Amino acid sequence: MQLLEQHIQERLGAALHTLATIEQRAASTPDPRGIQNLLKLVRQLVSDLESCYKRLKEAGAQQDVMQRRLETASRRADLLFDSSPTPCVVVEESGRIVDANAAAGRLLNTSLRHLPGKSFELFLARDRDAFFTWLLRIARGEDAQPWTGALRPREQRTRQITVAGSTEATGQIALILTVTDAREATVLDAVLQPVDVVA
Repeated sequence: MQLLEQHIQERLGAALHTLATIEQRAASTPDPRGIQNLLKLVRQLVSDLESCYKRLKEAGAQQDVMQRRLETASRRADLLFDSSPTPCVVVEESGRIVDANAAAGRLLNTSLRHLPGKSFELFLARDRDAFFTWLLRIARGEDAQPWTGALRPREQRTRQITVAGSTEATGQIALILTVTDAREATVLDAVLQPVDVVA
């Protein structure tokens, strides 16, 4: 945007200079019909350039506003993701973990700094093929019901979970994990404490 704005400014300045030169010559020549026609064309060019420059400035201002709004929304989304009590994990189509929130770290009993790069299948007790079939459907944008299976947190007993997924604009997949074992779900908040273990 800045380079385009600079280019238009330069063209506008050159056109104004040319217009001034032609007007000076036209003033010293009696009835210069050819010059008068050229003056008309140059004036039209200057007018068009001024109009383009004005629209460009307006578009730039709107872009700045949209950029600030986007940054604000992004910060809010990050805050909600990080502070959500619901375990959330972001994975690639391959199942490789890209990001996770604190609640997911507690559920998986793994420090957040050790989760990125790991495959989510490491935390599945069984039915891994069924999970990846489901994940592929999510990646393709197909309407898939939440997946139900067994989660095996690090050094803890197996938990029954339901996983809902949604494909993001980046192509990555956001997973929301819900503990469905009634007994464990009732004591989850009391049992799971923030950990900082080495994976």
